[in-house]
Amino acid sequence: MFDETEQEFGGVDILVNNAGIMTLSMVATADDAMFDRMIAVNLKGTFNGLREAAKRLRAGGRIINFSTSVVGLRLETYGIYAATKSAVETLIRSSPRNSVAGRL
Repeated sequence: MFDETEQEFGGVDILVNNAGIMTLSMVATADDAMFDRMIAVNLKGTFNGLREAAKRLRAGGRIINFSTSVVGLRLETYGIYAATKSAVETLIRSSPRNSVAGRL
């Protein structure tokens, strides 16, 4: 994605992390495959985007990350989804202290 954008437009000015999947389930009935898939898309996808952006955004570039309002609602079938998005929020909050400083 970054390679293609740099080739087509000469560089990357903005990253929008908006991917997410939501499979609702009680923790007791969730399986590993569902959990792993939500972690891979919702958290690891954001991590991978942030890591590349930290290396490749042009000066003045910006990063926009989306989470969800259900993080604070404590809905019993949303636990795993909300946990992945809560992790995204934590990753975002810690980023200004490292290599993506000032871009969020």
